[in-house]
Amino acid sequence: MILDLFAGPGGWSEGLRTISLTDIGIEWDDAACRTRAAAGHHTIRADVSQYPTEPFTGRVEGLIASPPCTDFSMAGNRAGLDGNSGHLVAEVMRWADALRPEWIACEQVPPVLGIWQSYAAELRTWGYSAWAGVLNSADYGVPQTRRRAILMASRVRPVAPPEPTHARDPAPGLFGELEPWVSMADALGWGPGDAMTYKRGGGMTERYGERPDRPASSPAPTITGTALGGNGGAKIGRIVDTRRDQRPDGTTQTFDPDCSPALTLTAASGGQWVLRSDVPQRHGVIRTLDEPAPTILASADNGNAAWVYDRPATTVAGDPRITARCHHDEGSQGANAKTTDQVQAGDYDGTEPIKLTVEEALILQSFPADYPVQGTKTKRFEQIGNAVPPRLAAHIIGALR
Repeated sequence: MILDLFAGPGGWSEGLRTISLTDIGIEWDDAACRTRAAAGHHTIRADVSQYPTEPFTGRVEGLIASPPCTDFSMAGNRAGLDGNSGHLVAEVMRWADALRPEWIACEQVPPVLGIWQSYAAELRTWGYSAWAGVLNSADYGVPQTRRRAILMASRVRPVAPPEPTHARDPAPGLFGELEPWVSMADALGWGPGDAMTYKRGGGMTERYGERPDRPASSPAPTITGTALGGNGGAKIGRIVDTRRDQRPDGTTQTFDPDCSPALTLTAASGGQWVLRSDVPQRHGVIRTLDEPAPTILASADNGNAAWVYDRPATTVAGDPRITARCHHDEGSQGANAKTTDQVQAGDYDGTEPIKLTVEEALILQSFPADYPVQGTKTKRFEQIGNAVPPRLAAHIIGALR
């Protein structure tokens, strides 16, 4: 069997599923356990540090561990091994020593690299081939530049990190050319140079009819439609406004991406949406849609990550925090409840940016858009942000096996 310590909502498990493997996870958090159950992943609800290793002796092929990162993350308290959960990193070696699995895969934030390197040195004395280093998720097709310290070890074959499949600037090599990094636009089904205009109401239904449900395998996220409370369940339709082909009446060329192919996209097509973290702070990370996302965080509202409408050519102050007014029902949604489902670009009033949705965070983390994350909004973002990107997990396990 494959045993997944600190299993969380199932990042490793989803990665294993894509390569026809399954694991048994040990996880303490109630919401994460409910997420795993809803996703069909086997779980033992227990404290890893208190659970006995004996029931697994002689039965474990692979050992996976992503200990809690709060005490090591730059966004956390940075207490390291002296923190409330820092000691859990040591559980990796307790379980590895007791079970001596065929292979081991561990993931943590980059500051843990030194610990992984010391573990790799110790594992080599046990007869393992081991590697420790930092991998960028974007190099493996994840639409996010998430850098993580990885420990890989095997006692049956030489270990090396997985070969990248993508690159920022692909160039021909010995084994052909790598794919370019997956952009946020590609992952979310957005046009990289387009303004995104959202309209709702009967006119859309009259023009296009009811929009078909989009399967989870589609690149378009669930931001394409929702039912608004207080509006009779009216759908919000997404219209891409190219900001070109100006017509005599002042309108521009538009199309509905749910009902027609995309028009030719250009980098000069007016404004565009950008994803900004730490929205209230000017030093927050800003990524345009033609780039991978910054690291998805594990905090409420995903660390204030939000979509903002950026007009660099006309923003005299150079402040990217130009936002689109949200047309929403005040009776059912608060001022901070704005999402990309509700925006009509073109009205700029400097109000709150549009928050990153749970579905968008899942996609940028390489989960299926409909992955059944359970719990409150805060707990859902926490689980997504703490998880290993399934696509990265699959590459790591594939290299080990």
